[in-house]
Amino acid sequence: MLSDFNNGQNEIIFLRQYSDLTLRSIEVSSDALLERLFLAETSQRNLLGLRLLSDLSESAQRLMAVFNALSTRTVNVAKALTYPLPESDKWDVFCTDVIEIPPETLIRKMGIDERAIESASELSSLTDLPRHKKLIQLHSNGNPNVLIDNSSPTTIHLLNHTQNGKQITMSINLSEEIIVAIADTTGQFVRLARDFLLTNVEIREESFQNSK
Repeated sequence: MLSDFNNGQNEIIFLRQYSDLTLRSIEVSSDALLERLFLAETSQRNLLGLRLLSDLSESAQRLMAVFNALSTRTVNVAKALTYPLPESDKWDVFCTDVIEIPPETLIRKMGIDERAIESASELSSLTDLPRHKKLIQLHSNGNPNVLIDNSSPTTIHLLNHTQNGKQITMSINLSEEIIVAIADTTGQFVRLARDFLLTNVEIREESFQNSK
């Protein structure tokens, strides 16, 4: 069974598919939404923009999940990635780790090597990571409610409650620049998560080959 992650080969198969399907699908969705969005009317742009924000939230959580799975290793990486996505309360710790730790230490923490040093350096340079916490909170209990003020039709107001009942609100103007930035950040998070994960896979595949 592929879910038998105690089998090293099964785990590697799962990790490759997690990268190629679970992670990549977020980027594909974001790119498709972006392409369609520029041709849409204002009312549809807001709806498509809302879906882009959902993709960004998931990409941030998936990046955090990959980092935690590689860094913690209390269970094998594949099994850890099947657990529920980390919530927004874990985001602060994640941000502190990746921003304050030097890239060389970051890859050692994840148990990977210099092949991922450029991605680790890129992640460490993202000093604005903490600002995504509210977006993750907004999506922690399903997609948020959306309100639009007719006086500013490109601005959407998001409202949701966390599972413990805390109300979360956010307003965002979906200008073309912001829409492109959302899609770019989503793609960046996915690319970083995939690079870290696939570096781990390559190291393990090499270890299997050398043990034969």
